[in-house]
Amino acid sequence: MVEEIIWSTKASISFDENIKFLEEFWSDNEVERFVNHTDITIDLIKHHTLAFPKYKKYYNIRKALVVKQVSLFYKYYPKQKKIQLLVFFNNFQKPSKLKL
Repeated sequence: MVEEIIWSTKASISFDENIKFLEEFWSDNEVERFVNHTDITIDLIKHHTLAFPKYKKYYNIRKALVVKQVSLFYKYYPKQKKIQLLVFFNNFQKPSKLKL
């Protein structure tokens, strides 16, 4: 099991951007739903780190679906037993916009 979860600056910013978008264009219920799904996804990552698919050619970067519209990319450090959350990515963007 993972002992530490680290939020990168990019993960924090992209999470906040998703919240702001939901607050502006959707309801408070959708904001709450997104936050709850994020918490559940991070908990799943913490307890089942390798359950999510690897992202392309990167050995230790994985992709977890938070909601249909947003994926969470994270990096696993098995020796240190830690996870670094990299970015929350809107799945409707062009994949070329993803910068890890």
